[in-house]
Amino acid sequence: LYVEATQRLYFINKASRTVVGELNRNDISIEERIEIAEQGMSVVAQDAFENGEISKEIADISKACIESINNVVNEVPDVRKLLGMLLENQSGYCYKHSIITTFLANQIIGKISWGSAEQQEKVAFSLFFHDIYLIEIYKKYPEATSEEDLLFIEGMLESEKQTIIDHAKMAGDLVKSFPRCPMGADTIITQHHGMTSGQGFAINYKDDISPLAKIMIIAEDIAVSLLSQTETRGKITIDKEKVCGKLNEKYRNHTYKKVIKAFQEAKI
Repeated sequence: LYVEATQRLYFINKASRTVVGELNRNDISIEERIEIAEQGMSVVAQDAFENGEISKEIADISKACIESINNVVNEVPDVRKLLGMLLENQSGYCYKHSIITTFLANQIIGKISWGSAEQQEKVAFSLFFHDIYLIEIYKKYPEATSEEDLLFIEGMLESEKQTIIDHAKMAGDLVKSFPRCPMGADTIITQHHGMTSGQGFAINYKDDISPLAKIMIIAEDIAVSLLSQTETRGKITIDKEKVCGKLNEKYRNHTYKKVIKAFQEAKI
């Protein structure tokens, strides 16, 4: 959809009212929530690419979508059901990835001794924005199912590769313009690939990042594994012992192992 520059604000206002109005309906189903929230995320992503900051209208869309995603992950009984609904809706990879990771992070925080509802909400906010600059790139290259896939696609523009490398930093900077951004969310987003700078991807995961970023990292890793099963086998199996064994090999620091233990205890 092409919108002339002079009509952009009108379009954003209209999109904001439509998305927020639909998500606030009393009769909305979980399936509809999933579909409309994805449309809202797409509007936010396009605006972020163009402006690099968040207007009041975009903040309204974001808050409505995040609240709706929270409702979905709290109502769906398990991750298999949630993933099945996302697949049925033919949701894009970034959106599926964000919602599955939100569900898993919620469950992990619920089993961490210092976890709270406030932290679950902060992580849900962070996961809505963490890959916001990758959404348009994933749409252009739908065969990719990870940042690593994207980086090795033949013919990708250098500017797109740089966005992939910098997307955590860019998203962290973006949410600083969000009205009353949850405290520390910008740091969590910036560090969600284990790099304090938000640029690149960690190989050795160190202890110098936010505890909530560590939860996001572990939840994302599990989500990627689950989504890869749908690509190769089409059927989801969750062997917690096997998953945790692989995670413990990859994440050696004891603070990450505490997160892995919380996942092992969580109901998914």
